[in-house]
Amino acid sequence: MKYYNGLNDIVFKNTLCVEEHKGLLKWLLESCLDIKIDNLILKDKELSKKTKYSKGRVVDLLIESDNKMFNVEINNRPHDYNNDRNLGYLANLYGKSIDKSNDYKKINSCIQLNITSGKKDIELKSKYLLVDTLNESKNIWTDNFIIYEINVDLLKKLYYNKDIKSINKYKPVIMLTLNKEELEEFSLGDERIMEYKDKVNELNSDDDFVTFISREEDQEKTENALRTIISEKNEELKTQKTKLNIEHAKKLKENNVDVKIISDTTGLTIEEIEKL
Repeated sequence: MKYYNGLNDIVFKNTLCVEEHKGLLKWLLESCLDIKIDNLILKDKELSKKTKYSKGRVVDLLIESDNKMFNVEINNRPHDYNNDRNLGYLANLYGKSIDKSNDYKKINSCIQLNITSGKKDIELKSKYLLVDTLNESKNIWTDNFIIYEINVDLLKKLYYNKDIKSINKYKPVIMLTLNKEELEEFSLGDERIMEYKDKVNELNSDDDFVTFISREEDQEKTENALRTIISEKNEELKTQKTKLNIEHAKKLKENNVDVKIISDTTGLTIEEIEKL
């Protein structure tokens, strides 16, 4: 039977994102963001839906702490649109923060943490700000709008290579990635990981939970397959159109039509037409 770990957003929301395990969430944020958090208030409304396993349609998690708002997103095998979607979440949160404040100097800092698997060419940890890229000063537009990203795949490699420094720093992220046997070993001697492990095992032993999450996973695979079919069909149509344009361009060229007119008519570049 498949074991669903914390990289599944529903498992994540039902282990760390509940009042009884709020300490685990605080540990995760402090490890990833290098900040001290005194108090957390969960703002995630998704858990108040008809069933606690229902997948929300907004953010994965929203938390308030002092003068900060945190948005956490689990990006497992992200699509091309993930960055734009997640940026939209944070921008929306920032806009609401401005609306609620009666002083622009007291706007809540809005921080997004992306725990990402399946995305190539990113560092172990990245920090994104609104920065001036035209001038050497690299001035930051605001300190209140920050995106962090943790590369789970690279972190998992460091775990397998027994990189003790990285393992100790990112323990709460690593535990999200582990299968049942790995988690059992990793939890030895650490009460926080044991607390997480017990909750994940409980979820994976819940028939209703497994049935729901299996259906959701199957639906996601079906949607991905449809996207692939549509993408392949579009590429096929694009290739056919290009072939027709080439044949059309050849005939126009044989009749000594000006290459600029041929280019405007077929969409081919002048260089491509001259090579025909």
